[in-house]
Amino acid sequence: MATFVLNNDDSNDVQCDRSVLLVHYNKGTPTEWRCPTGIMFMSDTSKPFLPWPDYHGGRSQHLTAALDLLTDSALRIDPDQKP
Repeated sequence: MATFVLNNDDSNDVQCDRSVLLVHYNKGTPTEWRCPTGIMFMSDTSKPFLPWPDYHGGRSQHLTAALDLLTDSALRIDPDQKP
């Protein structure tokens, strides 16, 4: 996910200065995250890979709240609907 969706206020407990953050998200539970510190393989795919130990990470309820808000406010697009 892009890190710009996180607020940079005091409630943000995710420290990542990179433009991308890898997350393992399950609604309602603290989200595991990894911030790349070195190289990232396949960064333009849906399954990027960060070699160990080229990342730092943690778990964050704040990140879960941000992702819950994004997913709850997202609109589902009907693939059969024509513009």
